[in-house]
Amino acid sequence: MQRASMTAGSRSVVDGTEICVRRPDAGHKDRGRFTFGKNKQNAVESVIVADGQGHMLWCR
Repeated sequence: MQRASMTAGSRSVVDGTEICVRRPDAGHKDRGRFTFGKNKQNAVESVIVADGQGHMLWCR
């Protein structure tokens, strides 16, 4: 992974969201990773950090 250097006065944007997915099978080893939120819905999380020009710096 390449590190992006930020200079003083530069701006970045952080965006996060949950995307609803179908419930994983009962035998799925990582089934617990798909349950989020107060409503315990099945979802995956996505977080993106971008610079002021819209270039993606980090994604998870």
